Amino acid sequence: MTSGHTGSLQTRVPGALSSNVGAPSSVRPGPPSFRGGSTQPTRLGVVGITDRIEGVLAQFLSPAVRKSVIDCGVRQARVDRDSMREADLRRLLVEVKRGVQLFVRDQVQLERCVSQLNELDYAAPAPREILIDVRTEEDVLRARSAGRELCIEQMVSDVLLTKIVTAISELGRNIVRYAGSGEITVRTTASPQRAIEICAKDQGPGITNLPEILSGRYRSRHGMGAGLRGTKALMDDFDIQTGPGKGTMVTVRKFLG
Repeated sequence: MTSGHTGSLQTRVPGALSSNVGAPSSVRPGPPSFRGGSTQPTRLGVVGITDRIEGVLAQFLSPAVRKSVIDCGVRQARVDRDSMREADLRRLLVEVKRGVQLFVRDQVQLERCVSQLNELDYAAPAPREILIDVRTEEDVLRARSAGRELCIEQMVSDVLLTKIVTAISELGRNIVRYAGSGEITVRTTASPQRAIEICAKDQGPGITNLPEILSGRYRSRHGMGAGLRGTKALMDDFDIQTGPGKGTMVTVRKFLG
C-alpha cells in the first residue's frame, strides 16, 4: 500500500453523472435544489424560517417555551444566523423536533406537531448515494461521515443514526482487516420503503464458515463474528453473499418509517 492514500469518494444522484471527490472534506456534497428551483445552492433567511417554525409551535407551546426551543435548535444545529441552506434547515428541524418532544406530552398532539414541522421541509432530498473506496481506517471514518450526512438530510433520529454509523464502522473494519481493500456504498432509498442502505463489497478471500459465524459459535481474534452478528442485530434487513475466493458483499438496510 502506498503512503498518502486519501481514498476515493463518489456522490451519485439517480439519473445524473457521478462526481469523484478525493478530499475527506468533500464528504458533504452540495445540497439538492428546491423542487422546481435553481440548481445553485439555495440560501434561506433564518428569520423567515424560524417565523414559520414558530407559527407551527404556537399551536402547542407557550411563547416562552417555543422561543427557547427554537433558540436551542439554532445553537444545536449550528446554523448561520444570516442565511441557511437546505441541509441547515433539515438539521434545525431535527433539533426543534427533539425539543418539542420534551414539552408536548400528549402523543396525538406531538404527532400533529411533528407532522406540521415535516411539511416545512418541502424540499425533500432526492435519493442519492455516496461511494467510498476503503483501504484504511481513515476511509472507514469517511464512510461514517457519509452515512451521518445522509442521515441528517433524511432527518433520522439520533438513535437510528448511531445504529447506522456503527454498522458502517463494523463493515468497513472487516474490509480493512480481512480483505485489505474494498468499497462501501451508502445510499438513501424511497421505494418500497424509505431506508438508509449500506453495501460493503470486497474481493478478499471470502468467508468459508458463514453459518458458524452468524450463529455465534465462532469468533476470530479480530472479532469478525461479533462484527457481522452485531451489524445484523442493528439493522432491519441483512443480506450477505460470500464464498471461498469470491470475496464478500454485505447489504444492510435500516428502515426510516
